[in-house]
Amino acid sequence: MRESLAELINGRYIEDIYLAGFFADDESPKRFVPDLSYVYIKIGSSYIELEHDEHDYKIHVRIVNGFRPNYEDEDYSNCISSIKSQVLVSPVRKNRISTMLFYGMEDTGEKLTCDALELIIERQTVFFDPQFLHDITIGGEMQKQCWKENFEMFILPRVEEFPNITSIDFE
Repeated sequence: MRESLAELINGRYIEDIYLAGFFADDESPKRFVPDLSYVYIKIGSSYIELEHDEHDYKIHVRIVNGFRPNYEDEDYSNCISSIKSQVLVSPVRKNRISTMLFYGMEDTGEKLTCDALELIIERQTVFFDPQFLHDITIGGEMQKQCWKENFEMFILPRVEEFPNITSIDFE
């Protein structure tokens, strides 16, 4: 998976960042309800899917062709929402990932699993933190610091060492 991810990202730019979710059709006005367990980064015609693992508080990273989950309820309509403007400092620029930092990465072939994920995009840090119950929290350096403090306080006493950092650099 690591090689496939590098091949997808090298020389390309982030086109968008999405949350999937649904519209609650039974409310007025209709309300968008995001599923914060999934974040999608669009690069070319593919997406990097970040999935929150609520049992281990980790992130699963996959390359996918579409969004999930799909809600199958007559009162809900599936939808997506772009969060590029909320995440990136300059959403109109060509935002190239220069480095991906995986904290505690495991490569199973079909996915990468990590304790946290950090992207360096045009000198901006975008940090994905899975330590909250049902979501991936997205932030910058402050979110990274919060994750480190929580890891040291709650997880480090059980695992006894800070996760190794695996870096993938892109051209």
